[in-house]
Amino acid sequence: MLRFQSDPDIIFTNILDHAFILCLGIVNNQGEYFEEDFPCSFTNYSKDSFINTVKKLIKCNKSNKKWFLNDYNYVLIYDCLNLYCDLTKQLYGKDEPIFEINGYKIYKIDFNNLIDYYFWDTDFLEDVDVYLSQSDEHKKTYGEEAFGVISGMKAHKDELLIKIDEKGEFSPKNPESGIFRKNSKKYPNW
Repeated sequence: MLRFQSDPDIIFTNILDHAFILCLGIVNNQGEYFEEDFPCSFTNYSKDSFINTVKKLIKCNKSNKKWFLNDYNYVLIYDCLNLYCDLTKQLYGKDEPIFEINGYKIYKIDFNNLIDYYFWDTDFLEDVDVYLSQSDEHKKTYGEEAFGVISGMKAHKDELLIKIDEKGEFSPKNPESGIFRKNSKKYPNW
């Protein structure tokens, strides 16, 4: 299980899995559109490091351990989710579910609400000039890797490591009623 602001439920975990697999296939098969398909993270990753990181994220997403993510991971996940949500809008009609899991049918994914609910922040999307204009005190509120991500630096191999965040076993639960109910069609739905 990957660590987010809110613990991932079975629907979000499934969305992540589908998004990672889709993006892995896209980069493996038609990598010439890498910059276009992954506009926020392409400067931080070579195609090989992108592929390797997505493979690690797939394993961690299915693991019963909780894995710490950094800004390099979040920007990649952001792009994967954005592309997946855009493609599902184009490929699925309002009467056809994108997928079904444990009796929950998902017809539409609300990307903005997904990011609001699961991501701590989106500082990694900040413009480098805006970041540099911030006071030193304000810059301390950003993640350790924020400057590297924002300024388009390639991730160092140590920054691509995904480390265990908490000991114990974790597994995604059914969604809380505040985020999704069985009769809802959109996820998250509040």
